[in-house]
Amino acid sequence: MSVDLARDLANDLVSMMNHSRSNIRKRAVIAVYKMLIKYPQATPFALPRLKEKLDDADTGGVTN
Repeated sequence: MSVDLARDLANDLVSMMNHSRSNIRKRAVIAVYKMLIKYPQATPFALPRLKEKLDDADTGGVTN
């Protein structure tokens, strides 16, 4: 991910972490992490949501 792409997608990626489908939420979390590495200016609005999703107990229908 380039710096320009990270900047342009920051808002969309953060909003995708609230998607109704769990697999999209999971992929968005990974993408947000990579985005923050390249574009740390997004930290003030992305990090609280990222922390919230990392603590999410939703397994997406997967049973152990």
